[in-house]
Amino acid sequence: MIAQCWRSWPGLIDACVDEIVVHDLCRFAMLLKPRPWGTAVNGVALWQVFELVRAQEWYTADLSTYLKLLTMLAKAKQAAEASNVFDCLLEDKLRPTTAIFTALLTVFTQSNQFKKALEIFESMRLYEGCVPDKYTYTAMIKGCCEAGLYVQARKIFDEMMIEGVKPSIVTYNILIHGYGKAGLFREVERVLSTMEANNVAPDTVTWNTLIRVFGLNCKIPEMEQAYEGLLRQGLQPDMVTLNSLISAYGTAGLFEKMESVTQYMQRYNYPMTRITYNIIMEAYGRAGMVDQMEETWKRMKAEFVKPNSSTFCSMLSAYGRHGYWHNVEKVMRQARYFDAADTAVYNAAIDAFQRAQNFEDMEKIFEEMKLKGHAPDDVTYSILIGAYERIRRVDKARDLQEEWNGSVKECEAE
Repeated sequence: MIAQCWRSWPGLIDACVDEIVVHDLCRFAMLLKPRPWGTAVNGVALWQVFELVRAQEWYTADLSTYLKLLTMLAKAKQAAEASNVFDCLLEDKLRPTTAIFTALLTVFTQSNQFKKALEIFESMRLYEGCVPDKYTYTAMIKGCCEAGLYVQARKIFDEMMIEGVKPSIVTYNILIHGYGKAGLFREVERVLSTMEANNVAPDTVTWNTLIRVFGLNCKIPEMEQAYEGLLRQGLQPDMVTLNSLISAYGTAGLFEKMESVTQYMQRYNYPMTRITYNIIMEAYGRAGMVDQMEETWKRMKAEFVKPNSSTFCSMLSAYGRHGYWHNVEKVMRQARYFDAADTAVYNAAIDAFQRAQNFEDMEKIFEEMKLKGHAPDDVTYSILIGAYERIRRVDKARDLQEEWNGSVKECEAE
């Protein structure tokens, strides 16, 4: 496959989507040593392969190549490499387009470098024919919302409207999600009013977003109104809709309503997915309704729905908080069996044992965690140090604090 795409740079970029091929390409190019390939490393690999290919006599500069490469670097969050790619584009005497600038600034918004993204956004007009379009504005608005810059998001949206660039439903949905997640419901109403004034009908994503953000903020009447709006528009609820309703009702302690949603799902043949079961188990567990949580777990197993880390975290947290400490080791055995015992699961088990003041098993599970290759995180150390401080084991707490500080330094060095 490498030989087939080696003389076609766009084909080479396509091939790099496959992580195994990226690895083989880099070994072939003798640029990188074999190593586990994470997302960030793929970005570096692409840039280094690009440098090599660009140096070949047969290389021909092409805007579509640069656009594809920038798009992939955005997914890999490789801002420095994206800057290098853009410089190469200019060196190759190519004229950047609006699409190129949109892809470039997206790399920086995805990399949490919003200031640089804003500089690119403001400077793109200096290039002939480069005027922000709906995709550019939407990328910037999404970056603002993800960075918590809601005032800036509104300014950019207002500029978009003034410039006569028609927002798509995607733009509106991004704003609704951003404002709703931040609890800025006046802004949500403003966006909905703007949609109505411009004859833009909400789609399923719009309604699902409203249901989700109202539910997260325990605004149950408003959430139910959004659900009714979806139905009035002739749209059908999907799994996102129903899971959001279940989550909101469970969080609010409205278990009869939560169960009515699950009954609706069964009546109309919606699948009870792992996400659905996890939401239900977490809600029952948080409320101390252990019997109902265990019954849900039995149904989940009976329907051959494979559990994951979240499933076992919910059970361990419930048992730990409500005094069912004798069940912790049983849950850990099941988590190991399903290969779901990750750092979060071990943290939940450690917390359950420390709540039971079972420090011997707490220490055993901590040691097992490290032996199994699951790196302790900030949550792990916070639980352990807090536990030892409460029983005045200052020496243990101090040793763990030093170990924690050491791990932080190692991460910073990497």
